[in-house]
Amino acid sequence: MPDWDGWAAAWTFPAMSVAFVVLAAMETHRPRDRGTAAGMRWMTNFCLFGAGISCVAVLAPHRLAVLLFGGWNGGPLAVLPQYANPWLVLAVDLILLDALSYALHRLQHLHPFWRFHAVHHADEQVDLTTGLRHHPGEALVNVALGGIVLLLLGLPPWAAAAYGLLAPVFDMWTHVNFALSPRLERMLSAVIVTPGVHRIHHSDDAADYGTNFGGILTIWDRIFSTWRPPTQARLRFGVGTAGSLGILHALIDPFRLPQKQVEPARQQPSAE
Repeated sequence: MPDWDGWAAAWTFPAMSVAFVVLAAMETHRPRDRGTAAGMRWMTNFCLFGAGISCVAVLAPHRLAVLLFGGWNGGPLAVLPQYANPWLVLAVDLILLDALSYALHRLQHLHPFWRFHAVHHADEQVDLTTGLRHHPGEALVNVALGGIVLLLLGLPPWAAAAYGLLAPVFDMWTHVNFALSPRLERMLSAVIVTPGVHRIHHSDDAADYGTNFGGILTIWDRIFSTWRPPTQARLRFGVGTAGSLGILHALIDPFRLPQKQVEPARQQPSAE
């Protein structure tokens, strides 16, 4: 089997590096929220990112899924490349993978997965490094469950690798502390997730936890009634958990905090 993991890794890190430089320049030029701090917060977010990719690389639950389900040869979509143009196959697969990303994100907001995902929401300032801030436990769950679904569906590995290239770049984009014009934000958010859309999801208002789960496309939030349009209002972020700045606290918080401090509020988004 071709080394699709190696191919994705080889291209993902250069793409993320270029995207990081561009987005950091945007934040510096026109920040939406002024006075945000880097320092220890950025160090924690970078360390969490490194810990996550290290755990996935070492434990590789998707490789276990390959062994259990016989590689990439089965599934109802395995025959699609034989009858369709490669660009059509890529478009269909990217849409399906984005729907899977939406579903996994909603799962992360349910107990017990929220314990890990709360580390991402604990960042009290939202910028492009918040997109890197994910607990290793969350990364392992996503790769394990996502890998099994991909294998069962029979999506071609090159399409999965393409989405694996786009997703982390979009994760930084949707968290970037950059002020888009209201008009441009409305236009872009008709199709893709913008920073103004996703920052609502990070609001410390518990009613916002259940909104705007989309990773790249906004259509899933619209279909499943979790959509909330972007706002120009200034928001506060965080979930009230301790240790939002320190890497050690961020790593152990899912295991030490009482459930009442990490359980998301069961509130429905208010009607617009």
